[in-house]
Amino acid sequence: MVERQKMTKAISEENKVRISDLVKQREDLEERLEMLSYSKNTVKITEIEQEIYEINDTITKLKGSI
Repeated sequence: MVERQKMTKAISEENKVRISDLVKQREDLEERLEMLSYSKNTVKITEIEQEIYEINDTITKLKGSI
C-alpha cells in the first residue's frame, strides 16, 4: 500500500513537471504564432496552431491524472 502511494506521488510529480514544460512550449509557440501573423504565412500558422492544440490536449489529459 505504501509503495503504491509513493509510486502515485512520483507519477503526480512527474506530470506536474511535464505540464510545466508543456506550458513553456505553448508560450513559445504562441509567441512565434504572433510573429508569423504579420507575415501571413498561413501554412506555418496552421502548423503552429495544431501544435498548440496538441499541447493543450496533452495538458488536459495530464491534469486529469494528477
